[in-house]
Amino acid sequence: MKTKLNRDVNPQGTSVSLFTQRELFERYVIPHKDFIFRVCIKYSYSRYYIDDNYNEALYKIYRTIHAYNPEICHIKTWLYMVASRQVINQNHKHSKYLRKHYVPNWEHIGDNSWYYDVEGSHKADYLTNYQLLFSDDILWALEQLPSVWRETLLLHLAGYTNREITRISYNVGNLGYLSEEAIRSRLFRARKQMRRLIDENGKRRRV
Repeated sequence: MKTKLNRDVNPQGTSVSLFTQRELFERYVIPHKDFIFRVCIKYSYSRYYIDDNYNEALYKIYRTIHAYNPEICHIKTWLYMVASRQVINQNHKHSKYLRKHYVPNWEHIGDNSWYYDVEGSHKADYLTNYQLLFSDDILWALEQLPSVWRETLLLHLAGYTNREITRISYNVGNLGYLSEEAIRSRLFRARKQMRRLIDENGKRRRV
């Protein structure tokens, strides 16, 4: 890999020194790897791609770190822009594949294996963009569900707990009283209906 050089101004803004690309990466990026990972969590459409997106983001940052100018913006601002743009580009690449091949295991919806520690904004993004994750057959099946079942199922897939779903459903008027049991019942019925409409390969059954 070719080594590139970058001019870096010290805090006093007086002297200019030269750093190799690797030195720049270790100087500016390594201390903020956790921050970059959180950006990848926020912008990844699917939790299954977070690690891949993180690695791609780091590689992109390594290749472009020579372009960072500390006089223009803070390093975290620059890292946020590069990482988020890279993840969004990866999402576009994955979207066609996801629509054809991503099939949730409806058998296990309702247990803790679906929970994932993501930020609230990412959860909201999931609800807005879930059409990108599923094939036409799965989207068709979701549309066959009663709206309150579909909402509950999507909220659960987005990472909300039963308690959170209960509160959300109650606040928007889709639940008459605060009852996690009612939410568990909706999840059970939604899962059962999805299994009736969609086979294990995510294909529409003839019913």
